[in-house]
Parts: sequence; C-alpha cells; structure tokens
Amino acid sequence: MGQGQERRRYARIPMNLEALISISGRPPIACTVKDFCIAGMFIQTDERQLRCINMHDRATLYFALVVGGERKDLQLNLLVCRVIPSGFGVAFQEP
Repeated sequence: MGQGQERRRYARIPMNLEALISISGRPPIACTVKDFCIAGMFIQTDERQLRCINMHDRATLYFALVVGGERKDLQLNLLVCRVIPSGFGVAFQEP
C-alpha cells in the first residue's frame, strides 16, 4: 500500500447525494454525501462548518430520493466518527 492510503474495512460505493445535516441539534446545513458502505458514510460540507463538528457528535441527515417515480423524504440518525480537512465520516445509528 502506498503512502497516504489507508486500508478500508468495507468496500465503498461512491455517490454525490446533496442533503442537509443537523449536528448536535443545531440547524441543518448543506452537505454532500460522497460515498457510503455498510458501516457508514463520508460527508463533505463547507470548511467553516467542519470546525464545529467533533467526534461523537450525533447527527441527522435529511435527504430525498425518487423511488418508483415518487419523491420520498428520508432521514438517517448518525454518529460522527472522524473529522478530517476534506469532510467527516459517520456511522449509522439504528440502521
């Protein structure tokens, strides 16, 4: 493995899902889910917002999908596991 790479426990599926996320009860902010796996997701948001996110913060992700031609508004409960300069990783809570 080359320098700067890390070993992944689960295969990731890339995506580009625009959403809103509320962290620690604060008002929702815009974000983009960049990939997900069975354990969680990696999310990007504005750099200024990242400064307010800490490991172990609880979060709720709000997003919409079109299923069978019908729009479905959905939400997921998450736990912040990692914060890095490019975004933050979350684990699913009660998947």
